[in-house]
Amino acid sequence: MSGPKSWLANANPAITDIGKRLRERAEETLTQLVDVNPLEHARPGGAENHAQSQNQSSSASLPSVPSTSGAFTTRHAPRDQRVMELEDLCASMSTEIAALKDALRRTSERASGDAETEALRKECQKLRDQKIWAEEECKEFERECEEQRKGRERAEAEKKTLERELEAKQRLAGSTTETSSDAKADDSKALVDAAEKERDRALQQVKSMRGVNETLQGQLKEYAKRVPDLERERDDARADKAEMAESLALARSETANAERGRADASDKAESLKKERDALEAQLNLLKKREENSKQVQSDVEAAKERTSDVALKRRLAETDAKLAAANEQLKTLKEGSTKQVSDIGSLTEAKDTAEAEARRLREEVKLLIGAVAERNAAMTELAELRTELADARRSLEANALAGSSNADVEAERNRAEQELLTMARRVGSLEQQLRETQRAQEAAAAEMEREVDKSARGDKEEIERLKACCDELEAARAEAERGLGKLTADSKESREALAKAKAIAAEAEGALAELASKAEAAEIRVANANSLADASKKALEEFKSKASEIARTVQDTLRSERDAAKIAAESAELDRDAWREKCNEARETLERWREKARKLMAAKDAEIEAVRAGTSPSRGARSTLFDDEDTNAEEVAAVAEQSSAAHPPARRGDIDDVHAEYLAEVVKRFFLLPFDDNDRADALVPVICRILRLSMEDEFRIKAHRASQRAKSAKFLGGYFA
Repeated sequence: MSGPKSWLANANPAITDIGKRLRERAEETLTQLVDVNPLEHARPGGAENHAQSQNQSSSASLPSVPSTSGAFTTRHAPRDQRVMELEDLCASMSTEIAALKDALRRTSERASGDAETEALRKECQKLRDQKIWAEEECKEFERECEEQRKGRERAEAEKKTLERELEAKQRLAGSTTETSSDAKADDSKALVDAAEKERDRALQQVKSMRGVNETLQGQLKEYAKRVPDLERERDDARADKAEMAESLALARSETANAERGRADASDKAESLKKERDALEAQLNLLKKREENSKQVQSDVEAAKERTSDVALKRRLAETDAKLAAANEQLKTLKEGSTKQVSDIGSLTEAKDTAEAEARRLREEVKLLIGAVAERNAAMTELAELRTELADARRSLEANALAGSSNADVEAERNRAEQELLTMARRVGSLEQQLRETQRAQEAAAAEMEREVDKSARGDKEEIERLKACCDELEAARAEAERGLGKLTADSKESREALAKAKAIAAEAEGALAELASKAEAAEIRVANANSLADASKKALEEFKSKASEIARTVQDTLRSERDAAKIAAESAELDRDAWREKCNEARETLERWREKARKLMAAKDAEIEAVRAGTSPSRGARSTLFDDEDTNAEEVAAVAEQSSAAHPPARRGDIDDVHAEYLAEVVKRFFLLPFDDNDRADALVPVICRILRLSMEDEFRIKAHRASQRAKSAKFLGGYFA
């Protein structure tokens, strides 16, 4: 931050001196412009212009009063516009400085927020690990208490068993005192002593177990007291975690805003460059206007060039200074962002180290859990041995109560004593293993506590380091704010000096504008004539383009209609061909079905004739009874031939597959009717005629033929049965 401050300290008096020199040069230029120009005094109205110029030079800092003719307002309109543009530029620079200041503040806050977030995350992880460890310890102590409780119950049962065994042996010793020898008495006494020692050992073990149970209960009570504190710490950690998440989201949003502010600053720098280009273009335009003005003397042109060059150079210098300041601010922001990225990388490495340490602690916890499992297995084996001991004692008692011989009792007793000694040795070894396991567990727990304390100290040191970094960032931010304040004050002073210089330059430009008014009027007249010619040319070109466009539109419309008609005709031809093919197929299908029907009817007629010829022996003699019937059959055949000739198949319309199937069903039902069911047969005749599309005349003839045949059959049957 030393660069911008030194530049401001050196540039502040320089800017003030430049403004004073520009003001003095502008006043001298105006004086020379008015005194040396004799054409203005000779021209009508020159004295008035001279007096007005003197008034303007004497009251440059006062507000101007518009005249009744409106020429003053017209002359000063460009100056007001430039002043407004400069004010807008100053406002945009102030906004940019405020945005940069806000971005710097948010960046520093984000850095401190990230550090606090990481520290709180580590503390939450540590509290979570402590809670999990405490829960594991509580569960382990509960299991140990349960095992000790079971061991105490087993010891009490063992004690009762030993007491019963002792009483039984005492009774046995009392009963065998008179018959046994001295050696047996000594053996029984030794057995009694061993039983008493076993009882004392069992009582001692019970006392030790009670002490262990009381110790474990005290530890359980202590852990029960610590559970609410742990729960409160867990809730606090969760709340801190939620706050950390919110602060992290806020920091991320502020980082995004800082990035957007940096992008806006870049855009502002680009806009300043564009403004500089525009000023250069304006300078070129002013130079062209100076070259075109023929009524202004050489000294006026030199003064104009000098004034314009000085003002524009000052503007360019001011713009370059602003660009340099903006670039310096951008560079500072980039350095801060790089430093924050490096801090984030270091925090990430610390997080990875903490995670590795947590994984190592989890492995150690797994090892401890395995040791606890081994201890549980040893306790289970001890319980099994005690169960076997109880079974052996019960078997010994049962054998003693069964009234076995003394030798068997002694042998069994010796065996039981040997087993008791073996079990006692095994119990001692198991207890030794249990104590070693407990010592290993305590050593591992102490090592873990040391590791946890070491990691906690490392975390505290990291937190202190991050706090120191945050303090440094805060100091840098305060320094940047102070520099920005000085920069804002200096820019304000430079803007004021720029406004004063612009006012002086505007006065000079107004005088030059009055001198160039006639040239501009002539140029305006020429431009009007040129514009009229251009307008007529443009109108003619527009008329031609519209006419060509209309012709093109009409041609496109006709072409599209012709294409659409051609496509419609082609589609209609395709549809006609398709329907023609469908009609031909339907006609061929109908003809096939009709041919099949004719063949079927001919075959059925042949079968009927064959049946009639075979069933009636007097058929060939042509009896008088059936002469009319044969004649009618021939008439029916002739009528059918006439009907088929009068109504060819091609004229009757098409019969589709559905009608053909329906006709087949109707004909089948007609043939399967009983001989005397004339009503149903007569009802089926019109249906068959409709399906075959026979004429009304054919239908009438068929009905008449059936009626005559029915009358003949009735007459025949009546005469026969009579």
